[in-house]
This record gives sequence, C-alpha cells and structure tokens, in this order.
Amino acid sequence: MNKQIDPASSRIADAVRAQAARAHMDINELAVVIGRSQSYTYDRLSGRKAFNTEDLSKIAAALHMPLTMLFDSYMLGERIREHGKHVKAA
Repeated sequence: MNKQIDPASSRIADAVRAQAARAHMDINELAVVIGRSQSYTYDRLSGRKAFNTEDLSKIAAALHMPLTMLFDSYMLGERIREHGKHVKAA
C-alpha cells in the first residue's frame, strides 16, 4: 500500500518540482544537492514521503533563492487551486 503524505507536504513537493523545473534541474541533480539517493529524492518529489527542512534549505540554496521562496511558490499554488475551485463552482 502506498501511503501518501499530508496535503501540505505534498504541495511543498509540488513547489520544489516547479522551482527545480524552472532552473532546469532534474532529479539526479536534486539528489546530489541534498546528498541523498535518487530513490530518496524520488519518494519526496512524488509525494510518498515529506522533505525535511535540511533538504529544503539545501534545495533553496542550489536554486539561488531563499527558503521562503519555496514556501511562496507553495502559497501561490494554493491560491491557484482555491481560485480554480471557486471558478468551477460558479
């Protein structure tokens, strides 16, 4: 059985994927950046497990952005999702 992580951690993974894609950074590069295996990194990017704060800090540094920017990306995604729900309901 594949247990999913909590929705907030899943959205953080979405933000990491989006920011990494903008920087043209693939899973192999992310794994090197955080000093973890490819499977560890994949589990986090896919939403099977949550990133820890140390991983997120290393990723943000590699992307040349403050850690808060990853959370800003997360919040933007949340606003877009909420807007989509309201548009569909209208």
